[in-house]
Amino acid sequence: MEYFKNNYSNVKTEINFSNYADFIMNNTSYKFYMFDIFLARFDKKLNESQRMEADFIAKTQQIFFIIPYCLIFGSLFICCRRNIFKTNNYEREHKIFFNLFMMLLFSRMIQKSLIKYQGDKFLPKIYEKYYKNN
Repeated sequence: MEYFKNNYSNVKTEINFSNYADFIMNNTSYKFYMFDIFLARFDKKLNESQRMEADFIAKTQQIFFIIPYCLIFGSLFICCRRNIFKTNNYEREHKIFFNLFMMLLFSRMIQKSLIKYQGDKFLPKIYEKYYKNN
């Protein structure tokens, strides 16, 4: 499969704040990482352990994508059951929605940093071994 659109041989793999901040703010590199990892699960050139590692990374990303929405739905459901939104206390409602939005934003930042960390350990090895000469 020819799917590596990003050149992973010159990716900065050191763990520092500026490296991860650039990755979190840049959605194109995040999409390249996700695209390549999700397609590596089905690549016939890779051995079974590498495909399993790509599958583990993909399933981890799927879980980190779903969990915040489940927490937000649960929190809003509990608030509706307690009639919090019928009391017209707008400051309290604003605080609830702001905290839920910040939780979603924080979870996306964790998700992106996790894909950066796991992808930096996985993708450059695969790119160098199988796809650099093509």
